Amino acid sequence: MSERKKEEIKTDEIKKSSNTSFYILAVVILVIAIGGGYFYSKLSGSSKPAEAAKNTPRGGETRPTLSPALFFGNAAKAYKVAQEMPEVLDGLFCYCYCQEGLGHKSLLTCFTDDHGANCDICINEAIRAGELHKSGYKISDIKTVIDKEFYRPR
Repeated sequence: MSERKKEEIKTDEIKKSSNTSFYILAVVILVIAIGGGYFYSKLSGSSKPAEAAKNTPRGGETRPTLSPALFFGNAAKAYKVAQEMPEVLDGLFCYCYCQEGLGHKSLLTCFTDDHGANCDICINEAIRAGELHKSGYKISDIKTVIDKEFYRPR
């Protein structure tokens, strides 16, 4: 075999080796990125949303709620609670887990559109919070009761 042919074979082997190294490196980086994202999401969120809600006194919802007159029955009652005591609902985690799927800030967010009217969890949680507030409970105590009554593992 000629020297030129040997050099071409050697060059081809180096290219193949370098391509293989590139692909291996790309796969390793991809695995690290996916794994890192998974662990970051696990570490940044509490294992129990109730714990996260206790550490955040207000969800920060600033939009107005819809009028209770647009709804009837328990939905109207829930929208009335949201309208009358937004500071209470804004301090509560919504246990339909709309924060995860819809990006809601707190239970109050559910009543800024028609989501609250179509969700029994939102309705019942708001009505219960309203009852507790009218009975003289502080917001921190309302949170404790709501977390105990409505929390369910995901």
